[in-house]
Amino acid sequence: MRKQLWTVALMLVALLAWPSGDAAAKRGTIFIVEGQAGYTLGSVFSEAPDGLGARLTLGVGGKFRGWPTRFYGIFNVTSASLSGTHGSGIDRAETTRSWFAWSAGLRMLSPIARNVRFLTDLSIGRAMVDSEATVLVGNERYRLEDDGLLVEIGIGLQYRVSLGLSLGARVDVAIPTNLDSFDLLGELAGAPSSDGGLMNPSFLLTATLHL
Repeated sequence: MRKQLWTVALMLVALLAWPSGDAAAKRGTIFIVEGQAGYTLGSVFSEAPDGLGARLTLGVGGKFRGWPTRFYGIFNVTSASLSGTHGSGIDRAETTRSWFAWSAGLRMLSPIARNVRFLTDLSIGRAMVDSEATVLVGNERYRLEDDGLLVEIGIGLQYRVSLGLSLGARVDVAIPTNLDSFDLLGELAGAPSSDGGLMNPSFLLTATLHL
């Protein structure tokens, strides 16, 4: 009987000590862990390959008293696998571009409606590209590596499902500022370097944990 009473007493103490939902809401959250995945277009490259991309974002921050906007310092790791083609018949070339990047920067998250937030990201880091081209019906294969300074800009919307979870969608542009302007692999595949653009756009769905 005494053992049962002690068990009940400990359970009551634990329940009283456990923070209520209101208390947790007032305390707020300062960390974010976010996964992003979706479609990426490699417009930087002359043959404009496309494919799937994914990103992991870690952040820490909060808001100033009286300000609705929250500010986070963020760190991103991005990976994408892009494939493209150029030409036809015996002149057809197939390319694959493996994109890996990291960046650090600032996120601003502003409320625009109940549970809906508008976000903007600005980050600077580095991009590494491993490229491969197969030409002449597979008889020749070329592989090159390149890297450069990277600027990433993103905008999107988040819906706060609960205190600990948000879902959303966003559009990003990745701007590599000093990849080699002469894309040798693209040239070997028959796509002139001048056909390359300035940025790679991405369209991503997101899931964010607030801790």
